[in-house]
Amino acid sequence: AVRSSVLVEFERLIEGINRSSAMILPATMALLPLLASDIAGGQFLLHVYSSTATYAVVEGQRLRFWRSRDFAGLDLDEFFMQVVAEAGRVVASTEDRLSLTLERIWLCTRPPATDAWAGQLAGVLGREVERLEPAPEAAGLLAGEDRVLFRRYGVTLAGLAANRQ
Repeated sequence: AVRSSVLVEFERLIEGINRSSAMILPATMALLPLLASDIAGGQFLLHVYSSTATYAVVEGQRLRFWRSRDFAGLDLDEFFMQVVAEAGRVVASTEDRLSLTLERIWLCTRPPATDAWAGQLAGVLGREVERLEPAPEAAGLLAGEDRVLFRRYGVTLAGLAANRQ
């Protein structure tokens, strides 16, 4: 939910650039095509960016759960603790209320977090956590420094490019 005054401001900004309105797509939506397509059960994507975390659960091609939380003002340790605690609640709620077993759990952080984050999250959830990253071939013709930057920050763009439907 967004206040209409905020939407009006976005529309004015976009109209000034494109001369027409456009839809603003949450970055996490662009990541969904990167999830494994051959999983029959549920998949959980935790997308951490800036001071925000978005939690998405999909079953096949169907979005079953979505929540975004802003944790602005917290130091890094408290931010991570709050993100992990919320992830635990999402997993429990998904399996209890939706009766959906989560086959895979994905973590995408922008910029990339340390390996310790994925390990700590796995420890709290009691499950393996995989990092969601763009496939190496997604960097296409990029070389050197550009390829490194794409691997660190280009996962959203890779998701948009992977969306063929």
